[in-house]
Amino acid sequence: MGAEVNIWMSRSLILCVLMIFTVGPRSLCNGAYVSSITPTSGGYGGQVKVTISGSGFSKEQFSLYSGENIGNLVYLVNAHGRQHSCSVQKEGSNQNRIIFYTPSGLKSKDTYNVKVAVDGQRIEDKSICGGKSSCSFSTQPLFTPTINVLTPQSGIPGSQVNISGILFTDRYTTDVATATNGKIQTLLRFGISLANQDSNYGLIECKTTGASVGFFNVSFLVDLPYGR
Repeated sequence: MGAEVNIWMSRSLILCVLMIFTVGPRSLCNGAYVSSITPTSGGYGGQVKVTISGSGFSKEQFSLYSGENIGNLVYLVNAHGRQHSCSVQKEGSNQNRIIFYTPSGLKSKDTYNVKVAVDGQRIEDKSICGGKSSCSFSTQPLFTPTINVLTPQSGIPGSQVNISGILFTDRYTTDVATATNGKIQTLLRFGISLANQDSNYGLIECKTTGASVGFFNVSFLVDLPYGR
């Protein structure tokens, strides 16, 4: 009897070791894990498009009832525990991919761990890039578009507005192969020009639309890894 117990325990131990070795640290009860994110750095102004690759993400991206735990949620958390909720692009996400946009309010130079919840269940840290720091997003001033000068600062509806700053690109359509400075990123929503072929500085010339009167914020978006 004692020999039989020892044999049974040995087989169980071998089976357990095989399961750990085969499944690895990415396994969860629901099988979800994150293998990589791209890009891993970008601007701190928000709206940087980030893609999470992995498996076991939510099958259902939309719910008729907002209270249900359906779909994918993404958070960025820094070393001090400050958590930021991210906007998930539901129509571009599936069981192997989640697309999200970084939020505003991030620090100008910081590192944020990516956290994911699938249908209300949070993926364990050990199942996100094997618990390594490769699934983190770093904000960099070097990648952040800026507005240095805005003229005029008042005017009637339809006035032309000039925006000067770090634009990174003057490519505004995919019909143009590259920007003047060789970059392939496009500036969203505007047509622009750079100071010269070696510069990230440039000028946006646009006209206001509509008949509303009041105070308005100005911003622009550049393809990843730059953002807002």
